[in-house]
Amino acid sequence: MYHLLLLVHVISAVLLGSYLTLPWQIKKMLTIPRDNLVLRINFIQSYTRAGHYSLILLLISGGLMIVIYSAFPSIIWVVVSFTTLLFIGAFMGMINKKLRQIKDSKKTEVLLKKNFKVLSMFSWALFVCILFALIIMTNPSILL
Repeated sequence: MYHLLLLVHVISAVLLGSYLTLPWQIKKMLTIPRDNLVLRINFIQSYTRAGHYSLILLLISGGLMIVIYSAFPSIIWVVVSFTTLLFIGAFMGMINKKLRQIKDSKKTEVLLKKNFKVLSMFSWALFVCILFALIIMTNPSILL
């Protein structure tokens, strides 16, 4: 059972780690022709949906590994890790909402240019949160 939980946890972490490329994907959206822009937005939206599922699997598998296998870390580590994962989910949701608004508008390119700074800020914040989570999760002794 432990190996299955670990496999799910690692696969989810790798999928979530692929979000480190999101700031560059959003930056590239400005140069994409209008015909392909909606396709790119659909791709990033499905990508964020998969990210939410991987985040849920990370929380469940990590929590089960802590509870079932008595690997009780410090309370500070649990709180910081859980809060960081909540921030990651929040930034993914905010990016998804902005992209949905852009896709549903009739002037997709204009709205993209108008919201580009916000999307870029959210994607970089997501980038930083994922790096922070990676450091904290792999080195829990930092918070002792």
